[in-house]
Amino acid sequence: MRRASPRTTSRRRASVRASFQLNASSIKRFLGNISFVVLLNLLVKPGWVVLENVVQDRLGHEVFGTFTALLTLATIVAAVSDVGTTQLTTKRLAASPGFFTEFFPTLLPLRAGLGVGFLLATVGIGWVLGYRGHWLLLLAITAAGLLLTQYILFLRGVLQAHQRFNLDAVLSVLERLLLLGLVLALLPIGLSLDRYVAVRTVAVGFTFLLLVVLIRRFYGKVALRPRWQQARQVLLESLPLAFITLVYGLNERVDMLMLERLVSSKEASYYAAAYRWVDAVMMYLWTVLPLFFARFAHATGRTQEQQELLWFGQRVVTVPLLFVVGFGLFRGNCCFFSLLTVPPRR
Repeated sequence: MRRASPRTTSRRRASVRASFQLNASSIKRFLGNISFVVLLNLLVKPGWVVLENVVQDRLGHEVFGTFTALLTLATIVAAVSDVGTTQLTTKRLAASPGFFTEFFPTLLPLRAGLGVGFLLATVGIGWVLGYRGHWLLLLAITAAGLLLTQYILFLRGVLQAHQRFNLDAVLSVLERLLLLGLVLALLPIGLSLDRYVAVRTVAVGFTFLLLVVLIRRFYGKVALRPRWQQARQVLLESLPLAFITLVYGLNERVDMLMLERLVSSKEASYYAAAYRWVDAVMMYLWTVLPLFFARFAHATGRTQEQQELLWFGQRVVTVPLLFVVGFGLFRGNCCFFSLLTVPPRR
């Protein structure tokens, strides 16, 4: 068995050292992207959580509880309408940039068609559950806005796949920032449910149009040429991801809808107020994990880089959540646990 010459061994060590330095530099840059997106979310979304409490107080528990149930139903159906295409597209595009020009002429009209179909399904389910008249109209408008939000997430997947994380970070908070400003502007003149639904729709519509302009500027105009064979291939490959989304959506959201339908809108409103803070903490995961998903797919074929990303991701995700859980357990009286304390009798 031949031994490697000292010169060859030295070259291998130099290559490994250079690869390690490159990966360390890449991880450091990626940490900067994560820090930026977390900072933006911390600047905007806690303010929105507090303002939503004000909205709930102004609208009243009866009205807000019913709206929460409508929003929950629309959220579940909107999440299912994605059928896993966002995650699949991000993964395939990050690994192979040619996926954009080959499949997006089919994917764009496919997603639009799914959105229209699921919008009709949402209104139909709402009618079956007993919503009528003006509430059914509000359900349709709310569902249309959330389906547009799902389309925004789909288009943001293109930016994530091309590692444009800072731009994606700005777009991730733009809708909430606009909504924050619009709701604050409504407070002095009077806030009603119709106006609240209207400003939500305006905020998501503006964000969608801006994102479309950016996508066209970066990647050019996409000619829509839907092909059934490509659509069938994408839908079949995305089915496992769609199943995961369905299970998560039902498990995470359906309880608010059940409370409003089976008990009362007031109970649903109280539950929404308590759950809002839990949801705010969980949003940390849904803010950070898509970046890791796109980065991991981009490193396809580079096992060492993927292992380092996995090691890095475990710490980025685990440490903050452990801190929050520890705070909730030992200082729960500062949060919602104090609501469960029964005052002693005198």
